Amino acid sequence: HIQANASNASGGSTQQKSTTTSNNNDTAQDEEMPRISEKEAQALAQKLQEMMQSCQMAQKKLTKCNDEEECATASLDFTLCMSKILCPLQYDAVTKSLHSDDDGEENEELYNARVDKALENATVCVGGVHERAAFARRQFPHLFGKQ
Repeated sequence: HIQANASNASGGSTQQKSTTTSNNNDTAQDEEMPRISEKEAQALAQKLQEMMQSCQMAQKKLTKCNDEEECATASLDFTLCMSKILCPLQYDAVTKSLHSDDDGEENEELYNARVDKALENATVCVGGVHERAAFARRQFPHLFGKQ
């Protein structure tokens, strides 16, 4: 479900197809690749590098977790770390949602739904950035080095 939304969140340009149709799946995938400028590709490469440096500890915790609860917490921490750098608007929405129950009067179900939706949006955004970066990496591999 989230992966499907991540594909949609990467931008409408992935939905554009050439007027030429083909039964060959490889050709269809090439036709759907969005055009990314070298400037945008460079910005994506820099953001990913920043994210990898900033989120090393969170990623390490995720790779070394031992049980379901520990892994769920590590996954959440890693997602939040990535979204803080790659998707700051969605990250801000998550933090605002987490702190929205300050007066204690909000319905717990509503609070949980709001937080869940904000987390889903952040996850979808991060997935969309990674998808867009993958297209950029194919078009401008020299900008991405060994990432």
